[in-house]
Amino acid sequence: MQAGQLNQPLIAFVASKHSGLLGRRVPFVSLSTDKVAIKALKKSEDSPENNPEYIVRVYEWSGEDQQDVRLSFPLPISSAREVNGIEEEIPDGQCTIDNGQLVFNIGRYQPKTFAVRPATMGFVNIGGDSEIGLPSGRPIALPYNLDLMSYDSARGNAATAYTYAYPAELIPDTLTCDGIDFVMGPRENGEKNVLRLNEEQVLNLDRKPGERKLYLLMASPTAAGAQVTVTFGGQQTTDDRQQTVIDVPYFSGRVAEPPSCTTLTENYRRENIVFASSHAHKVSDKTNQTMQMLYIYKYGIDLPEGVTEVTISSSDRKTFLFAATASATQTDDIVPFSPLTTEIETNAQLSNDEWSDRLVPKTVTSSHKIKDEEGPRYANDQDPTTKWCVGSGQSQTPWLQYILKDTAVVTRWMVLGAARESGGYVAKSFKLQYQAEDGTWVDADVVEGNQRNKVIRTLQQPITTTRVRLQMIQGEQNAYTTRIYEFAVYGYLKGEGPDGIDEIKNEELRMKNDDTWYDLSGRRIESLSEGRPGAGNIYLKKGKKILK
Repeated sequence: MQAGQLNQPLIAFVASKHSGLLGRRVPFVSLSTDKVAIKALKKSEDSPENNPEYIVRVYEWSGEDQQDVRLSFPLPISSAREVNGIEEEIPDGQCTIDNGQLVFNIGRYQPKTFAVRPATMGFVNIGGDSEIGLPSGRPIALPYNLDLMSYDSARGNAATAYTYAYPAELIPDTLTCDGIDFVMGPRENGEKNVLRLNEEQVLNLDRKPGERKLYLLMASPTAAGAQVTVTFGGQQTTDDRQQTVIDVPYFSGRVAEPPSCTTLTENYRRENIVFASSHAHKVSDKTNQTMQMLYIYKYGIDLPEGVTEVTISSSDRKTFLFAATASATQTDDIVPFSPLTTEIETNAQLSNDEWSDRLVPKTVTSSHKIKDEEGPRYANDQDPTTKWCVGSGQSQTPWLQYILKDTAVVTRWMVLGAARESGGYVAKSFKLQYQAEDGTWVDADVVEGNQRNKVIRTLQQPITTTRVRLQMIQGEQNAYTTRIYEFAVYGYLKGEGPDGIDEIKNEELRMKNDDTWYDLSGRRIESLSEGRPGAGNIYLKKGKKILK
């Protein structure tokens, strides 16, 4: 149980105060004994949206056979069946329903999986007015001006100004997310189905009593994303109108980007993704692009009292608006108190990431190269499939040199080795050097006995220079051929960074964030000086996990 509390801590949410309908305590799913644990709960892969089954995986952890274990939902269970790990029904599975609860026996340390269907219950009209629709929302008509969807039979039948089109066969007439319904545009050949925000757009809400939220489905075709401004009131109102600014990311790519050969930081999309395609239609050559995912993101906006229209504009004048819905729902008023991801912020990240970035050299040279196709520039082309290579017969200790665009402060560096060819080709020993003002080369950091293919190092003391060098000591684990797929340095050009006030900024960051700490169980830590957080422990602060 203690291991479970550490690995799967209780996640808390904060909701606005309301009278409620279900009392103070409503467990979504519960068991009659604490000797059986619920290990997973999800919707069945194949059940219909309007009457879904839920997959519940349980595990006996105390080492004793358990009889007549009862599993219950807030609503009575109408049907249940035992299934295997891939949700196929077990013919001789044994479970019964008694008084709306699932009843089963389970052996010691045994896992079991059930497909459970609760009784259905309609939404409650929380608006308090018979004119308002259900909290699922009321669609708002959009003046579509762009065709961005095509069927597989006509992949090129979409706007040619964009590389990709959304696969129309994957998009339903009504897209439902978090209980909110969105009516999507027509997908027939030649039909427009997206509103491109190339100018200010005014949406008349025709607002009904109780409608307090406006939901928008959007995405940006600009790689850097775009800012969409929602102004409450039409174009003819005064300049002191209230506004909401939304960051809308790129419509393609991947949900999670780990550190790569070109960046040291992770990137995770925190937006609410309501649609993700498994592929894209390339308009120019009418082909399917597998694993070229396309996304649509959902945003909820609180509508001030009395507002009956909004004006929407985009910074890139290209952002796509797929659908808009007005609703009385209170579902997304609930916000997480505990972190929902496993990301951890270290002290180094808190102090350095604000200013650190990859420094692109203006000149790349090396002492040796085995051939032009494996020359020094291939260690700086941001391509993890090309390399700089030097044979051991040419030099056992070659160097790779970068001349930076200007004097720079270097804080971190990275080397990507040749493990994609062989683990024995990973560089064993090497060092980062920089040229001092007198022209001599000085060791900034040394790596010895390395076995990692990707080495990321933070300098204990940042260096200021115009030239850096990767000096090889031993290019392989047991030999001396050098194979380097990427070499990068990170920091900032002098005059564009904190200008020597790193320590002051770091202290300001610590003071800014050192106000309220919690341990993983949610207990408040009054003061770090009390010594409660031990070295290397993980704590919660401002909704993030932090290693201290």
